[in-house]
Amino acid sequence: RVSPESKYDKQPLRSSCGNYLLVGHFRLDYRDELGDKLGLIQSELEKTPDSVLMMMAYQKWKEKCVDHLEGDWAFVIHSKKENKISLFKDKMGISALFYYKVNNQFLFASSAASIQDIKKINFEIDKIQLCRKSIYGLSLRNGYTLIENLFFLKFGYFLHVNNNLDLLENKYWQLETLTLITYSFEEDYAFEMHSKFSLAVKSRMVTDSKSGLFLSSGLDSTAVASYLSTNLELNHNSLHTYTSYPYNTNIIQESKLNMIDETKLVKEFTNSYPAIIPEYLNFPKTDIIEMIHNCYDGHPDFMELNINTFWMNGIFEKAKNDKVKIIFSGQMGNYVITWYEQYKLLNIFFKARFISLIEEIVRLAKVQEKNFFMIIKSEILSEFFYRVIINFKNIFSRPSKIFKPYLVRSGIISKDSWGKELKEIMFIPDVTYYKNYSSRVVRKIVFSRSNTTTGLSWYRSGHLHAINCVDPTRDERLVNYAFSIPEAIYSLFGQKKYIYKLWMKYKIPDQILNATVKSFQSADISFRISSKKNFDSLMHKIKLELASTRMIDQKHFENLVYSFSSNKNLMKKRLVLAEMLSIVSIVSLMKNKKV
Repeated sequence: RVSPESKYDKQPLRSSCGNYLLVGHFRLDYRDELGDKLGLIQSELEKTPDSVLMMMAYQKWKEKCVDHLEGDWAFVIHSKKENKISLFKDKMGISALFYYKVNNQFLFASSAASIQDIKKINFEIDKIQLCRKSIYGLSLRNGYTLIENLFFLKFGYFLHVNNNLDLLENKYWQLETLTLITYSFEEDYAFEMHSKFSLAVKSRMVTDSKSGLFLSSGLDSTAVASYLSTNLELNHNSLHTYTSYPYNTNIIQESKLNMIDETKLVKEFTNSYPAIIPEYLNFPKTDIIEMIHNCYDGHPDFMELNINTFWMNGIFEKAKNDKVKIIFSGQMGNYVITWYEQYKLLNIFFKARFISLIEEIVRLAKVQEKNFFMIIKSEILSEFFYRVIINFKNIFSRPSKIFKPYLVRSGIISKDSWGKELKEIMFIPDVTYYKNYSSRVVRKIVFSRSNTTTGLSWYRSGHLHAINCVDPTRDERLVNYAFSIPEAIYSLFGQKKYIYKLWMKYKIPDQILNATVKSFQSADISFRISSKKNFDSLMHKIKLELASTRMIDQKHFENLVYSFSSNKNLMKKRLVLAEMLSIVSIVSLMKNKKV
């Protein structure tokens, strides 16, 4: 219960007409506007939980209610007269709804684990999805999990299930190419961004619950922190921020510290906002070997490992101990508030607008303090040759040659089955980024894909720690506005993320606003291995598991282990370990059959 009105929530909820029964997970935005549409006065709205608003909306508009609902929600409604159930999922929120059809039963739950806890069902692994997972950068099919016949309801969809258990899926929303907004002055774009972002933050604020924030020195989380703490201060409340930093800075080169330790920048930012209570966490007791063991054994907190698992879990645990009930992030900000036009110079070059090209290069050289030819090399030639290489590979190589997972080679599925699957793959990173010249097209594809994966990930993490996760940069109105801004405005006058810098100029320090080095909060992960002997022993155990399940090439795994142990480069060790953790997650899946 994270909002004042949620104390009145009682589910399952029966409608006033007696025909409908509803259960769900809700956090509705812009409640005042929805209340007006439903004819509620303010005093009534303050005692009306989101579930009741949802039921009233459904009674008034039926399936069309989804056009009036904003926020994070997923719900199921049963119609007594029609003898059917309908499942609904929001457009881009942090929520989830899983379902499984078996024999004469249809099961649904807010987590996959709840369904998998049913002992009478023999769950099997979806081998096609397993193969997809084994390729870096390629996600599962939208709506699929790694268990056969266990699905999640896709974002922007609803599903009807009748008495015969026939499933009828309907898509009610997708991110369309929106009509571009044209203002006379750049300041107008920044002012409108301020207005939309301010409302997005305010709609997610809950004054009677402790609020927290994942805070880095990046532009997205600092924007959330700035607006959130200012509003909380007006209500005499505080914001708990959590920043991860390396615990063994003494053994890391001074020149590398600015890449992995952002506490200096964060402290400079938080000093300007008295409502912020900053926490700097270095997790000295974190042992990556223990984390891998937990994953191997099927521990629910470590079922899928990545290089950020240790510090994100650590922050959730700290926030939980601080009695934080709602935690903010700016996860989708890269595609919404801090986007910039990609391949701008290359696109100008292809359009043969050479005078404009020269003018843009001169601006960039001035802003970045580089010479004319360095800009040509980094912004045009390198991108051009990489695009040529990728397109050459796509023309003369079949997809089955480019994307050949180790699981296919080891006979988990047939080559024919994998060939058919490749025809359905809609997102292949290199092909998408360099085949579509339009930055706008790339942005839409990447946003839609990330919207699903990060939304489910944040929901699951919050679910495990009893904390409600929210992200203002997912706000529907903000997203629609951001995608309506002409691409060129995002990198105007040679400045990347121009609108953001114009909008946030006096809200965050210049060092953060103009930072050129990206920090990695997991960069010191390789130093967190407590014992090389224990690590080698665990890797040997994983290798034996690979052999028994005829999975990923053992030689490839051995090469990864050797590369990790022998490599001295901090960033390269981090990337190698990332692939190793992905393999460990696959091993755990095969062993425990849990997702």
